[in-house]
Amino acid sequence: MAVHVEGLHRAALHLALEPDPEGAAVHGLRKTIRRARSLLALQEVAGPAGRELSGRLREIGLLLGDARDPRVAAAVAADLLDAVDPASPGLAEARERLVTRPRTALQGLTAEVVDALGAAEVLAVVDALERFTPDGTDAAAPPERLRALAKDAVRRARRRAAAGMDGGTDDLHRARKAAKRARYVVEELAAAGLVGSGSGLVKAGRRAERVHDALGEHRDLALLLARLPAESVALTADGGNAFALGRLAENGERELALRLRRAQRAVRRLG
Repeated sequence: MAVHVEGLHRAALHLALEPDPEGAAVHGLRKTIRRARSLLALQEVAGPAGRELSGRLREIGLLLGDARDPRVAAAVAADLLDAVDPASPGLAEARERLVTRPRTALQGLTAEVVDALGAAEVLAVVDALERFTPDGTDAAAPPERLRALAKDAVRRARRRAAAGMDGGTDDLHRARKAAKRARYVVEELAAAGLVGSGSGLVKAGRRAERVHDALGEHRDLALLLARLPAESVALTADGGNAFALGRLAENGERELALRLRRAQRAVRRLG
């Protein structure tokens, strides 16, 4: 946790002092928060203090998502639009609406994030992390207990991943979060030297990473496709041509099916 607190300080300082046109600093800060929350989710060790801190960190993560998510959506849309016939009516309008406008707004969103990170309530969370002392029932347990908890996280990821493949968007999202947590917990223990690099647990963590990545790619595209009907209505109401958006939706649905199959393969390999 001390490593992640230092990471939060460094990333926030970098974001305040340096431009972040590709969103790398925002993304890094978000990942640091996710890793910290994955450790705090080990309730047997982190205890009530960890649960309370995790909830406060989640609010900061949501704030960072406001500056990160539009960038991801614009990148997904740009890739899909590149596959649309250049002669398609309304292509330039679709690109303007889905790619250019969001990217133009990102500088302002990043500035808002920087301002928010300097707020008293955010600084208080970082201060609480610096002073954090685990108060769970297993806070003083030997390393073997941590490895057992990591195995539990992997088993939970397997269950939720298997269930998610038969469910809807929310089930897939829960599966992704469980895989992410398992991955990060295993990686943290490996980084601390508590798990051998060639162990079965580390291999399971890598398989969980592939599930996490595959389901994340599926979700990014699914969220974009869910927006397209409203974008089409708005474009038409503005006097534009929504033909290219329709073609993008068709291509996107095919790609979504491919991404789901990749996620299913990753889930099967997870066990």
